[in-house]
Amino acid sequence: MLDTYLLLGDTEIANHARLDAYLQSVGSPLTSKQACHCPTFTAQLVGDRPYTTPQGDAAPWWDPNVPASAEFAGLMVLDVDGLDDHPVKRTVTTAVAGGAALGPPRVQPRTIVVKALVLGSTCCGVDYGLNWLARALEGCGTPKCGDCPSAACGGTDLTVYNCCPSEALGVEEFTARHRRTLRRVALVDGPTVLAREGDGCSTGDGCSAGADVLTVEFTLTAATPWLWADPVPVLDAAIPRDSTNNCIQWCVHPSANCPGTCQLAECPQPPVLCSDPTCRTPTPPSPPPPDTCFCQALAPDVQCFGLDRSARARWFPDAPVITVDAGGSDLRRLTVTFYERTAANAGMTCAQIADAARCAPHSVYHAAYVPAGGTLTLDGQVGRATVTCRGVTETSPDVFGRDGAPPSWRLLECTAFCVCISSDPLFTPAADATVSISLSGRGY
Repeated sequence: MLDTYLLLGDTEIANHARLDAYLQSVGSPLTSKQACHCPTFTAQLVGDRPYTTPQGDAAPWWDPNVPASAEFAGLMVLDVDGLDDHPVKRTVTTAVAGGAALGPPRVQPRTIVVKALVLGSTCCGVDYGLNWLARALEGCGTPKCGDCPSAACGGTDLTVYNCCPSEALGVEEFTARHRRTLRRVALVDGPTVLAREGDGCSTGDGCSAGADVLTVEFTLTAATPWLWADPVPVLDAAIPRDSTNNCIQWCVHPSANCPGTCQLAECPQPPVLCSDPTCRTPTPPSPPPPDTCFCQALAPDVQCFGLDRSARARWFPDAPVITVDAGGSDLRRLTVTFYERTAANAGMTCAQIADAARCAPHSVYHAAYVPAGGTLTLDGQVGRATVTCRGVTETSPDVFGRDGAPPSWRLLECTAFCVCISSDPLFTPAADATVSISLSGRGY
């Protein structure tokens, strides 16, 4: 993992390409005036012009009201621990009869410990840099009116790059290949000063400028520990709607004249393969579902699409990120369903696959309500649904999974899928209502 660039929220915490330039222009307290950094990682790759000075570049920490901010050169990362670990563990319990029982694998939070130097040309610049770092790590982003987003305990994003490429790449190609994002990241400890070279007034041993050199350490925790590649759009479709005045033709089962399968018919029990079919173990009782606003459409308007993952990384699954724009009117009873396309259903259309696999969909996302002008985001990276309307983003209580259960947020691992979008003709969607789907690779 390339540990010389860290972006927390919208605030750049460390960037050795920037630091290397500022050690030359601002001044360096080190005997060497060059920071170790990836030679192919340049300012252009993160959307910046070539770096000159903190004031000239409007560096993240520069403040026209604090002169010392121009004397802070930046953070030199010495070590980042935790970014390369695989965040999955399982318990092992010794069995009474010998051996052991293996517990299920459980995803753990990712703990990231960063050790770095705070560098500047003056002791006042270093002191400012230390206090700015503590403030920036709160995850509030650029100072502005309103509450800090981190106050909601949801954390923010941490953006890193997975390696230093051997060849120079264009901005889009470099970003698509190498940018990774950790979600729901928050500071849990520090920054703590581990060592100080200097006495706050004069140069420490080996310094070439009048500034202290501070060694600091801070700890971040990613509640969602996976390193996600940037989402890639794969589908953008209008929500199906019946714009005619035709009446619905009802078909009462059983009837020989009814085509297809009744959508809401009871699903059969899975077949018994190896046990006695006359002595099946009774299904354990389950608590009744909570009283919610979940309601399925009786005669939905449905449109199905193919989703091809053959060009995606084979060993790494994708998380779907579904965005629903309600358009000019309230949107009700929208369902997005994924079905696996396997060798067993070769030659079948997506509509046929959906009909055959209605009792075994891969995953189901049901939006009971999205307000007019609102945007619903079903984020498979973090397994959460949020709705944005009237300038406010909040958790949506109107999203369900199959049969009203919570969404499963399953990752996509097969090569091909069918995606069916259905709406309720009793609540005709707006003409500009849309559904878009992007895929984000977990790792690659």
